[in-house]
Amino acid sequence: MTPLRDETTAAATRLDAVDGLRGAAALAVVVYHLTWRSTVLRDAVRPVAGHLDVGVEVFFVLSGFLIFGPFAKALLHGEERPAPLGYVARRAARIWPAYLVVLVSITVAGFAELDGIRGFLKHATLTYNYFDDRGGVGLTPAWTLVVEVSFYAFVPLVALAIAWTGRRVVGAAVICIAIGVVMQYHLAYDLDTAAWVRVLPPRMTLGVGMLLAAVHHQRDRTRPLTRALRRAAARPAAVLTVAVATYAALVAFVPATDPALGLDPGTRVVKELAQAMIAGCIALTVLFPSDAGQPWTRLLRHRTTAYLGAISYGVYLWHVPVMRLLRTPLVSENVLLAAAGWTAALAGTLGLAALSWHLVERPITDAVARRLRPPNPADRKQTSPAY
Repeated sequence: MTPLRDETTAAATRLDAVDGLRGAAALAVVVYHLTWRSTVLRDAVRPVAGHLDVGVEVFFVLSGFLIFGPFAKALLHGEERPAPLGYVARRAARIWPAYLVVLVSITVAGFAELDGIRGFLKHATLTYNYFDDRGGVGLTPAWTLVVEVSFYAFVPLVALAIAWTGRRVVGAAVICIAIGVVMQYHLAYDLDTAAWVRVLPPRMTLGVGMLLAAVHHQRDRTRPLTRALRRAAARPAAVLTVAVATYAALVAFVPATDPALGLDPGTRVVKELAQAMIAGCIALTVLFPSDAGQPWTRLLRHRTTAYLGAISYGVYLWHVPVMRLLRTPLVSENVLLAAAGWTAALAGTLGLAALSWHLVERPITDAVARRLRPPNPADRKQTSPAY
């Protein structure tokens, strides 16, 4: 009989792999956007790279797991829930400083087209999605941050509702998945949605992450859904095969369409469901590792991949402005010049992301953590967002 691994070692392994997965997801998003900004290389890489926006859904699954995890643990184990002040301060310190640096930079550089001070404030506060007049165009990938911030507000309310009603944590997570499905359906079909409804996080993958967090902290492993997910996690090769097969089906049957043009509503819903399946399967193999030595986990735990995960938020924030700056080589019909544009875009993005991490993100989050008497490093890492 194989001895059980030490729980602390298992947790450290999982979190190292999470950093690596975050880095891989960030790289996938960068390649996805490079694909649509490159003229001569687009046709060659589009069939496969045209669906790498699945990296965004991986981010959302990880965020759902990491943000809801402490609340799920408290509810399931009868512990105290995260303190509101500390929770808000940590989330704000993680999201806004680096984002505001980029927003101000692209505004000064003329890359943003904001409607005066009012438009800037809508984008700076990450509330522009809740207005019919969005105040112009800022950092285009920031729509995910709007979703993320709404999720930060949503999670404590869900935890409070569970505590008041006595509802099962796993069941509540399933309901959150259903809410995400309904919201994505509304967005796909452009149905009239009241502003207050838009505050609900419109991604089913956030609910998937919440479900994985609930199952992870569930002590009673005999419940059907908990047992099924843990059995699946014990077969990582089979789970990854499902993810790869689903991605292959996307490549074969769903057109890789320029995000500026979009898909028809029905196809968009199918794509989002498939991407949720892919992201959930990938996350399952990382968040419930059956063997720390398996090649997939070892790759994600490699120090290069883990460092890419550490700077992934900066990668996500800076890659589009860098591509905007390098538009000329990227759209060139010369293969060598276009390839040089790709190389320069990747190098520039990674360089700016590293500066963001070392000069902005880590100093500020560490200062806030010290001010709030932080928990041990492993706990602080667990509550970091997926960006």
